[in-house]
Amino acid sequence: MSEPESVPDQPTEVAGYLVDRVLGRGGMSVVYLAWHPTRGHWAALKVLAAERAHNPALRARFRREGETTARLGHPNVVALYGRGETADGQLWIAMQYVEGANAETAVPAGPMDPQRALRIVSEVAGVLDYAHSHGVVHQDVKPSNILLGKRADGRERVILADFGSAALLSTTSEPDAEDSLVASFAYTAPEVITGDTAVDGRADLYSLGCTLFRLLTGS
Repeated sequence: MSEPESVPDQPTEVAGYLVDRVLGRGGMSVVYLAWHPTRGHWAALKVLAAERAHNPALRARFRREGETTARLGHPNVVALYGRGETADGQLWIAMQYVEGANAETAVPAGPMDPQRALRIVSEVAGVLDYAHSHGVVHQDVKPSNILLGKRADGRERVILADFGSAALLSTTSEPDAEDSLVASFAYTAPEVITGDTAVDGRADLYSLGCTLFRLLTGS
């Protein structure tokens, strides 16, 4: 995701959420900071990008992300507030807004402190164990998808986000035609890229190892 920005043609309201600004852009979606006046909370509002809104494969992937996130009730998984489709066919997912950085922006100039890196990766490993036990493989574990917020007591909070590439272990391992648009090849296990073999939780462990390397070396 890119840094926060303002876009002149951004929507002013989506599904009752008032859009404040762009938080970032991904391969198929835009994430806005938005306020819900009735519910009284800020949210990270993920919307399928307009140029991809009529692609059936991407619409199915976007819906799957919402369904997958909803089934994972874990404190280190970003909380889901709601999801749906507007009257004009715009798909959206409203998630907890985590104020702070991510693990990628935490290492812009060099290696991370080893103890901090190990703690972050250990917490993500716990999330992955939980996800795998519920039949979910994330498939896009990387530093920019690890959010670093603050707990009430001031300690760092680690949250795994973006289940847009997640796969269910009960489904076929064959990737759809749009997978290449969202893959993060520097962190992705070979079997996820090639589709030659079945994908399971070991693919996430490969990506987590690459993530640890990035945090410890800065490269």
